Amino acid sequence: ESWGGYHFSGDYSFNLGVGFVSIPHNLGKAWFPCIDNFTDRATYEVFVTLEEAQTAVCGGTLVEIIDHGDGTRTHRWSLPQSIPTYLASVATGDYYLHEETYNGIENDIPVMIYTRPEDSLDIAGSFAHLSEITNIFEDHFGAYSWDRIGYVGTSIGAMEHATNIAYPHSAINGTLANEYLLAHELSHMWFGDLVTCDKAEEMWLNEGWATYCGHFIKEILYDEEDFDETMYGIHADVLQYCHTPAGGGDGSYFPLNEIPQEVTYGMTAYDRGATVVKSLRSYLGDSLFFAAAKNFLNDYAFNDASSEDLRDAMSQASGIDLQGFFDNWVFHQGTPHFSIDSF
Repeated sequence: ESWGGYHFSGDYSFNLGVGFVSIPHNLGKAWFPCIDNFTDRATYEVFVTLEEAQTAVCGGTLVEIIDHGDGTRTHRWSLPQSIPTYLASVATGDYYLHEETYNGIENDIPVMIYTRPEDSLDIAGSFAHLSEITNIFEDHFGAYSWDRIGYVGTSIGAMEHATNIAYPHSAINGTLANEYLLAHELSHMWFGDLVTCDKAEEMWLNEGWATYCGHFIKEILYDEEDFDETMYGIHADVLQYCHTPAGGGDGSYFPLNEIPQEVTYGMTAYDRGATVVKSLRSYLGDSLFFAAAKNFLNDYAFNDASSEDLRDAMSQASGIDLQGFFDNWVFHQGTPHFSIDSF
């Protein structure tokens, strides 16, 4: 479709694992036969045969390149961690490879950024804080669980393919103007890729948390007040527009765990989901919130989860019964209102 599926752009080709319009949204089926849902997981080996001047970039690590002696080569990539179909990836073209190493809290992790050759000089500026952002997520949500940190330039994007994030060429411009997008997609390696929503109607578990994380880095990298102001602005937009067809809204009130597939990738899942994450953090306090989030990710690593699973895992870790919070904020249409009379 216009966004998801398999795309050809000049001498480049690439997949985007979901479609915003297609129902069901999963588009692994655009390039390989599969059980195309959010819960069926597998490990992957991908073999891509190309003319020798071209490069194939896939999820996982590059195992070998086989030269056939006839002007073609086969690139073999392996991803040993299990993922749903929509997180598998391939991109082909004339790519420049930038490599570095991130010193993680448990392991040294290779960083591989593939771009068009003409964008190579812009990598340093646009990815200047990649290590710091990864460290923020590791500190707050647990160690990075994959073998590689990867981005690959595509004509449209972005998409959180496991270890091989599709990232639009236009965002690799030498500036930090798209740092939110960089962080949002990277945070999916925890929320969405490591633990995946068990159905499209629960997309806030992927996109609400990633939206929150994409802005949360401001609090650590820059200024806490700037982060708060950003979230206040998102909250105001949610209250004004989320239930309407105007302003990018979804046209009605929906429980976060029952978002219709016509608006899976809308304001409810992304922005309202992010405000609920912020509310949950405020409700628990930082020490309990981040410990509970780590517990959830650990309990459901390389698996799928529901809002009920999130509630129960965070309740267990925090020692606080979150049934009431989830009833009011997640399982309920709209947003709770608190009117303060006096104190």
